[in-house]
Amino acid sequence: MRSGPPAEGDRARAGGGVTPLVLPAGHESSVLIVSMSGGKDSTATALRVIESGLSARYVFADTGWEAPETYDYLDYLRAQLGIEIDVVDYTEHAVSAGTDATAAAYVEAKGADGSVRWGVGLDESILTASLKAVVSAVNRHRSA
Repeated sequence: MRSGPPAEGDRARAGGGVTPLVLPAGHESSVLIVSMSGGKDSTATALRVIESGLSARYVFADTGWEAPETYDYLDYLRAQLGIEIDVVDYTEHAVSAGTDATAAAYVEAKGADGSVRWGVGLDESILTASLKAVVSAVNRHRSA
């Protein structure tokens, strides 16, 4: 059993004050993007961002495999939190077979002006391919 003062996380769980989120120095004009999945973690993140007074874009990557309740919950969040949640398309697949297969990820990204750009990422890891796709889409918006 631990002795001494409670850790920061323990204070927050015990009802103590939670430190507001703050953008790092030099990033005050950056656009904060919150990925909404319809689950508890993305909901908690959205609440934390709102409570901190930060401006953000909320994005849901629709894979086409979500349960109807997920869409209902996103509608509920829109109404209760007073936020807009952009729905973008996301898909992934393997380019080849075997243990050294390459994964491809495609992501649709909407700009603040409503313009749409697609990003593509390739990597042996689907997670890395997904991140590369997001960076690709953002770079396409920046260069447009």
